[in-house]
Amino acid sequence: MLGNEEELKKVYDVILEKLGDNIKWVDEVRMSVSRPSKEGAIIKEGRPDEFYITITHLYQNDKKKLYEMQYSNEYNWYSSGARGVQLIGGGNDVENFRLEDEMFDMTPLTFEILNKIVQDALAKYKNTEKYSYQYVKNIQIKENEVEVTIFGKLEANDLEKSEYYKADFKGVNKK
Repeated sequence: MLGNEEELKKVYDVILEKLGDNIKWVDEVRMSVSRPSKEGAIIKEGRPDEFYITITHLYQNDKKKLYEMQYSNEYNWYSSGARGVQLIGGGNDVENFRLEDEMFDMTPLTFEILNKIVQDALAKYKNTEKYSYQYVKNIQIKENEVEVTIFGKLEANDLEKSEYYKADFKGVNKK
C-alpha cells in the first residue's frame, strides 16, 4: 500500500489535511502496515491487513504539550489528546528547554519527494530471489528525515527481515 504511488498520495493528503496549520510544528508522523495473516509470532489466518497513522504536533492551546492523533483502519481517527513531555538527559539545559524549539516544519517535504524516497528505498532493497515477498512496512517522518522500512520474508527460510532507508527532505539518501 505505502509503496503504491496513488495510495501513498491519498495518505499524504490526509496527513496534510489533519495537520492543517500545525504543519510548521510537527514532532513526528508515522505510517505503518501490519499483516497479521502472513507474519508475526502468531499468524492469525483470515485477519485483514492493518494500517496505522500517528501524527504528533505541538498543541497550540498549550505550547508546553504535544497533541497526538491516530488512525487505524479498524477504529478510524481518534485522538489521545494533549500530553506533557519529559526531558531525559537534559542536564543543565532543562531550564532553557522549549518544546516549540524542538518541532519541525514539514512543508518542504512534498509528495513528490516523499514518493521518490519510498521508490528509492524499494529499488535499493527489492530482491525477488532473496525474498518471497516484500513491501513498505513503515514510513517515519522526523526533523528533516524520512525513514522507510522495507519488510520481507526470506525465500530460503521464511524468516522475517527488515531493511532501513533514510533520506533528508530533499530526497538525498543518508546512508
